[in-house]
Amino acid sequence: MTSFDRFAWLCSRWAPFGFGLAVAAVVASLVLRGGSLPGLQALPLVAIGAGMSGLVAHGVLAYHVASATFLTSDERRTLMRALHASGGYARWRATLQGEIPS
Repeated sequence: MTSFDRFAWLCSRWAPFGFGLAVAAVVASLVLRGGSLPGLQALPLVAIGAGMSGLVAHGVLAYHVASATFLTSDERRTLMRALHASGGYARWRATLQGEIPS
């Protein structure tokens, strides 16, 4: 495993967490809109930061799939479609380990 493979592995864990944190911050911001809790004004910034970091991590994974030399073009296309359409992070990790799930 190269250092880029390890970094992409970390990104495969961070991307869904970042997107989930962004959604949770947006929902909490909408639900608690009228409240006077300390730090409530920071929720939109948390949502933006978490969403952007998730997007960057997703971009790293997309680049890793596009530049992977161990994948055939059909595998690359299928994995890219799974990554963009349904998250596909677990499938990417399984592919990196050589165990493509059915």
